[in-house]
Amino acid sequence: MNFEETNDTVYCRFDGNLNTTVCADIAPTLAERIDAALAQHPEVNVVFDLKDTPYVVSAFLRLCVLYCKKVGKERFRVENASEDVRNIFDIAGLTGFLAPS
Repeated sequence: MNFEETNDTVYCRFDGNLNTTVCADIAPTLAERIDAALAQHPEVNVVFDLKDTPYVVSAFLRLCVLYCKKVGKERFRVENASEDVRNIFDIAGLTGFLAPS
C-alpha cells in the first residue's frame, strides 16, 4: 500500500489480495494517514485505488464503509476495481463507492 496526497485528495493505492489479515495489518496505517489529512484539510477526498488488487474480502468492505462515513459519501470513492472486485461490491450493495469504469 502506498499513498499520494494532493491539496484535497488522499490516494491510497493497494496491491495484492486484500484478505482479512492484510486488512487488519493496514488498518492502523490507513487511520493514521487519513486522520492526518483530515486534520489538515477537513474536506479531503479519499480514493482507494484497486488497480493491482484482484480480490477483496468483507474486512476491506468494512474499511470502505468506515472511511465513507468518516469523510462523507460524496468525498470517498474506489477506483480501478477489476470486474471480480466490482462483483463483490455489487453483491454487498456497495456499488455506490465505485468510480465509473
